[in-house]
Amino acid sequence: MSEDHPERADWPPQDAVERLQNDPETRELFEKIADADHQISPRFQRALELAGVREEGDE
Repeated sequence: MSEDHPERADWPPQDAVERLQNDPETRELFEKIADADHQISPRFQRALELAGVREEGDE
């Protein structure tokens, strides 16, 4: 990701989730993944929840 978007490499960790939530390109990617695959790992499920693409407990 940092190769395509070098400016993201400098984001402080506490800002990364919020900034990615507000990044239309990233949000679109997360939405496509969420729609395409309902058998995802719990860890990735949590990433989708943090990105605001899925609600907690959605299958």
